[in-house]
Amino acid sequence: SIKDRIAQHIIANAEAEGRLKAGDTVVASTSGNTGAAIAMMAAMRGYKYIAITNKKCSEEKRDSMRAYGGELIVAADGLAADHPEHYVNLEATLCARNKGYFGVDQY
Repeated sequence: SIKDRIAQHIIANAEAEGRLKAGDTVVASTSGNTGAAIAMMAAMRGYKYIAITNKKCSEEKRDSMRAYGGELIVAADGLAADHPEHYVNLEATLCARNKGYFGVDQY
């Protein structure tokens, strides 16, 4: 699918540019489809991953992100869009706090 190609492009470019290395963790805030593709690509390439979504994401999409063995965080509801724990911002928050985390930055 188009999301698979986007995920492959993001991961391959990060590797080529040295921003993503063996042992790193891929982190993606997502509403579902791109997150599932990132999870698949990270697992195929041997990376740990964390997908972050919200409660509006369907259970089927959540299951597809979990299926590749990574972590899924369902962020708290009701947070302001500029709150550091809002699902879109949580990716940057985690990457800033953890060495070896690579943020997909799709938003």
